[in-house]
Amino acid sequence: MSQPDLSIPSEAPGLAQGREDAPYALYTIVPLSDDNLKSACDYMNREHRELTDQEPIHPAPKPHFAGRPLRDVFNYHLELGHGGQWDPIYFLTITTPDWRETGILLITMSSKPDEKPDLLFTDPEQASLEIASMDVGNTTWEDKLESNWGSPRDGLKKGTGPRGSEALQDEHMGSSGE
Repeated sequence: MSQPDLSIPSEAPGLAQGREDAPYALYTIVPLSDDNLKSACDYMNREHRELTDQEPIHPAPKPHFAGRPLRDVFNYHLELGHGGQWDPIYFLTITTPDWRETGILLITMSSKPDEKPDLLFTDPEQASLEIASMDVGNTTWEDKLESNWGSPRDGLKKGTGPRGSEALQDEHMGSSGE
């Protein structure tokens, strides 16, 4: 199986402002049924739901981008964020069929002029809590880069997933240049 293209643009032009209660969109660049995508959301929302009775992660209106580059998801999400119904800053993408082991790709469009869009792999069980923590300002993207499974942009050298960063690097690096 060829490696997914995880490159994203270096800017998010015309980024919309978010609203506090907007859900975070989940996409997939591997073939997944709608039921499997909903199950992934349920899995990622479990801890958040136990703490707050809320489920902040939902499949995007058009979540399926199987075989397409992450840039296509990025561009679609940029447009989706303008509607005000979805969080425009953060979104998640499933990049492998074994996402529970390899992690979920978390993407930030960045809302500050001096910051650029970025991405990192994170623990699916913690995804909703981590996004919410950044969204309310309890933690920063830089904190997450240091504590998570790593970023395709840095060769997944920071953090370690349950299988270690070398295994993640082998599975995800493909053509994920800047």
